[in-house]
Amino acid sequence: MMLYENRITRAPFGTLLLLMSFGVTNATFLSPALPAIAAYFALTSNQAQKVIIFYLAGYALSQLFYGPFTKRFGRKFILVLGMNVTVLATLLCMSGAHMHRFDLLLVGRTLAGCGAGVCLEIAFTLAHDLYPAEERHRVLSYLLIGFSIFPGFAIAINGWIIHFFGWTSCFLFILSYTFFVLVLSYFKLPDMDSIENKTVFKTEGGSPYFQVLKHPSLWQGGIFLGLMSAIPYVFSIAGPFIGINELGLKESHYGTLVLSLTCASVLGGVTSGQLSHHHLRRYFFSIALVLLSFALICLFIGLRQEHFLVSILFGSMMFMYFSYSFIAPMASSLVMKHTPDIAHGTALMNFLRILIALIALIAANAIPVNRVTFTWYYVCLIGIAWLIYFSLVIAAHYHKRWLKAKKAL
Repeated sequence: MMLYENRITRAPFGTLLLLMSFGVTNATFLSPALPAIAAYFALTSNQAQKVIIFYLAGYALSQLFYGPFTKRFGRKFILVLGMNVTVLATLLCMSGAHMHRFDLLLVGRTLAGCGAGVCLEIAFTLAHDLYPAEERHRVLSYLLIGFSIFPGFAIAINGWIIHFFGWTSCFLFILSYTFFVLVLSYFKLPDMDSIENKTVFKTEGGSPYFQVLKHPSLWQGGIFLGLMSAIPYVFSIAGPFIGINELGLKESHYGTLVLSLTCASVLGGVTSGQLSHHHLRRYFFSIALVLLSFALICLFIGLRQEHFLVSILFGSMMFMYFSYSFIAPMASSLVMKHTPDIAHGTALMNFLRILIALIALIAANAIPVNRVTFTWYYVCLIGIAWLIYFSLVIAAHYHKRWLKAKKAL
């Protein structure tokens, strides 16, 4: 059971927004540079995509360590440590680029993911500590908007940086952004260690991760969130090759078009926050999946409409990004609501979410990159999401019947 004492009510929302989105911004800022990276190192498109896949591998694994570390050493110390690892890893990436060492670049990207993972853990635990339960869905809706705003602007900015200065200059942008988030977090966030000390966790025996895994909502929500998170991640590795190589867009134009997806995500997050106390909450999952299915139909239309392919491609992805931002806060708040140990619970939820997205990226990396395979891949991804949703609905139905029968006895 978790007890709260002396809750700090004044939350640095803007800083939490930056922390929440820092990891995914660092993951996708190289997206418009993938074709240039492939040409620079003489790689195939699938090999170039590893700069994002290796990052996510480090990002996922780090979630399992930051939960216990923040409880053991304090949040501010671990935050500064993780951000400094990201800085050093970015410098290593720059060295790999200038030395024409793709293996060094991949090592740097993996370490960057390990360092950046601390921001997601800190943001979720602080959101839990600083906001009451009835407000968390609304707050998470607005915080998760950062998952789209900052990566979208980073991709757009880097598209123009690549156009004028070359893809290696992107690392200067992310290095400056990392320093900005680090300094702002250090001075603007409250005394996080005192919050942690005033939060008492009571668990009975066993590994903390084993204890939180006993709650089905955690791993069910983590898996579903992972499938939803795969939507923007898959587009981040496949979209540049389809848009730039196949459709002939310039890096700057591609980056600007990505802003339309950012707008759709913001709209989805705001809509989810506004409806957080509405009776329609119970239908959020089905609404999101219906919108995703509609987007798939639009993609299939785009396969036969060459002249409108760019608009249909990005129009379809706008529906997908809207759906992801619409449902992610609901799933996250449900997981946090039923997790007794928030530090380990959010760490495990984020690990599952990123792990499922990573598996989806590895699967996407194994197939040729073109608009046909891209469309069919999303068919499989969203089809699996529908199957999981129906299995959860059926399981919940029979669980209620079992509880009624037990009560009758």
